[in-house]
Amino acid sequence: LDLVVLAADKDQEFALKGLLDGPPKAGIRQICYKLLTHPQRDPGCFRHSHEILRPYASSARFAIVVLDVDGSGCHTQERAALEAQVESRLAANGWNDRAVCVAILPEVETWIWSQSPRLPQILGWRDRDLSMADWLSEKGYLESGQVKPADPKSALKAVLRQVQKPASSSIFREIAQSISYTTCQDPAFQKLLHTLRDWFPAE
Repeated sequence: LDLVVLAADKDQEFALKGLLDGPPKAGIRQICYKLLTHPQRDPGCFRHSHEILRPYASSARFAIVVLDVDGSGCHTQERAALEAQVESRLAANGWNDRAVCVAILPEVETWIWSQSPRLPQILGWRDRDLSMADWLSEKGYLESGQVKPADPKSALKAVLRQVQKPASSSIFREIAQSISYTTCQDPAFQKLLHTLRDWFPAE
């Protein structure tokens, strides 16, 4: 087993599947991985990931824990400090330097917002008088000059309501498989991508 991943929820799980199962455009070779979700979601990933992942320390080469800062119970902390706490507990439970934590600020929905022309298509925004970005600006979700909404989850829900598309974790997988990773400059996503490239470089 190359990698075991512990995610906080289905949306994160499907985004990670899209990344790990997608074509090698991310600069990552095909790997054998196991993906788990924590029943206690973000707080569980923050407090107990070392317990969940301890049994895999001898059978998997590497481990990644993914969680949202919002919802973790630690949103007053810097994301790097939160990650360091999780990584310290993992290191003390058999992983040493083979495990990392990726804490997303504020939440995984921030990863989907990019300037890619594929995004409105995936979300079902077609044949409308306003572009999706202009509509988000008009409704107060996107301020002038911003690429990402300040509240990415509320903005996603609003768009899906507007186009009458049901919310589904599969949206995250489709976006991860379809949109260029160069468009996402989120620090947590960049940490994840660089970690995977370091551990599993494309051949």
